[in-house]
Amino acid sequence: MRKILLLLISVIFLNNGCATTDDPREGGLLGYIVHGEEAYRERLGERKEKLEIEKEKLRIAKENSLQLERKRRAKYIEISRQTKMLVELDKDLNNINQSISNIKAENSLKDEEKKQVHKKLKELSGKINKIRLDTKLSVEERKAKIQILDKEVTALMEIAASL
Repeated sequence: MRKILLLLISVIFLNNGCATTDDPREGGLLGYIVHGEEAYRERLGERKEKLEIEKEKLRIAKENSLQLERKRRAKYIEISRQTKMLVELDKDLNNINQSISNIKAENSLKDEEKKQVHKKLKELSGKINKIRLDTKLSVEERKAKIQILDKEVTALMEIAASL
């Protein structure tokens, strides 16, 4: 009787432990036998599908990363170009200042014009420094401000040359 009871309990545990899942790792050999090879192949197919989905997600993430890196490089190049333009504008202002210093005022009218040019020179120099230090400006805003400054410096150079 005891052997029958032990055999019955063993069969119940084996059946419950093995036949509840089609995964041989969890259900053991009996689970594989009960559910058959088709369930194993189906589970294998599901795993392959999940792997392909994850590979596609990784590929998309890599593409996005490369695209962001290209944009970052392009912005860096544009900012470098703008910085060079600011340096050139600063040099132009220094040249204007030097030419004004070399000019002797012929009359009081020329002195007043010279003062106005000096005032505008300081104003433009301040604007250049403000653009240089303003890190909140977008590349496009910076470019627009530099173009405006370039026009103002050119006009000031013409005025200074006429003194």
